[in-house]
Amino acid sequence: MKQEYQDITSRIKQAPLWWDEAGVPRYEPFHPVLCNNIYAGQAALLEIACQQCGRAFLVACTDDWPSGPRLYRAIRRHSIAYGHPPHDPACPAGNRMTSDTVRVVQFWWWKGGKWQRVRKLEIRIDGE
Repeated sequence: MKQEYQDITSRIKQAPLWWDEAGVPRYEPFHPVLCNNIYAGQAALLEIACQQCGRAFLVACTDDWPSGPRLYRAIRRHSIAYGHPPHDPACPAGNRMTSDTVRVVQFWWWKGGKWQRVRKLEIRIDGE
């Protein structure tokens, strides 16, 4: 389950552009350096949908640099998952429901001392 972060969202009138791995709302365009995991070697911006209400979210998913390309492999197998969606007080299930991954919107890999976008991994996951 993700925290509500109402202390943030109640003070900012615009909707978040995306949420990080911990479900924290983010208001700047996605880039891996803004992810919660400072040790990330791979980062993906995913479109997910709540299994209960169907609301779509853009969320970040990362993998630690020394652990190898697990995130890359999960995308290739169409098995990448975010888990519980960010908190949505309008959802009848509250923050107890999990999510379905719809697509990989962006994929980035730390190579050669910088973040590089890998567009060939930006694919639909929902059965296509």
